[in-house]
Amino acid sequence: MHRTTTYPELYPDTWSIENSKPALWGYAIDVHTGAEIGGALKDAVVKASVGNATQLLPSYQIARFVPALHALLEVQRFSIDEVATARYLAATENTVIEGKDHTLHLQAIQGWRAYNVLTGAYNLDPAGRFAVSISYKNGFSPPQFQRINVVQTGITFKY
Repeated sequence: MHRTTTYPELYPDTWSIENSKPALWGYAIDVHTGAEIGGALKDAVVKASVGNATQLLPSYQIARFVPALHALLEVQRFSIDEVATARYLAATENTVIEGKDHTLHLQAIQGWRAYNVLTGAYNLDPAGRFAVSISYKNGFSPPQFQRINVVQTGITFKY
């Protein structure tokens, strides 16, 4: 006859806050790859942010190969999150660039375009739903693929 013995002190029946401790730190590293396929189906007219300048943006096809690397480090309520994305634009794409003098220029782009986002955050609550964050963005931001180098701060809400 076989008899099964259980040890309730080793294996509690239910989970609760009292019988668990939060982790001091954690990390994640992952690589993604994908494709973006589509296009601008019809011509569009782009207007300058100031003034009366306009530029015709002809239709174009989109065929992009998109590898990305994501890394995350968390220590208690503080986190650092890095996303590095590279896009290979296989088809020539059209974009309109606005100059400092608010003139518009049609530009054809193709080839590799990198984009990087580094975010630091401090969670204001233990569940991590509200945080104060700061982000550094550098590279060629889609869909215009204009070169950017910017810092953003804000409050993050996660649900």
